[in-house]
Amino acid sequence: MNKKSTKSILQQGDVLLQPIEKIPENAIKVNPDSRGLVLAEGEFTGHTHVADPITSSMFRADKDIYLVVAKPTVISHQEHGALTVPKGKFKVGRVVEVDPFEKAVRTVRD
Repeated sequence: MNKKSTKSILQQGDVLLQPIEKIPENAIKVNPDSRGLVLAEGEFTGHTHVADPITSSMFRADKDIYLVVAKPTVISHQEHGALTVPKGKFKVGRVVEVDPFEKAVRTVRD
């Protein structure tokens, strides 16, 4: 039986952090680059959503990204306010928009 988290989804701009119980077993740890742990990059602006590699770790499994926060950490972005993320495990997602006329679902891009 899967236990659902009672924590709320966190959002910073077009990035969502969904609380989860555990990351997949096939997840591979991602090393930070000179900016930190880049959760998402703006396709048009070049801005980034970046987590602190001292207080958090990032993993990939297939096309999905996961963030493990050891103690409260800050996600920074050049245009959005800083987001403080509590200790926990999160699946990183993107906001989508639905166009009912075209019957299309698109990832929001900044």
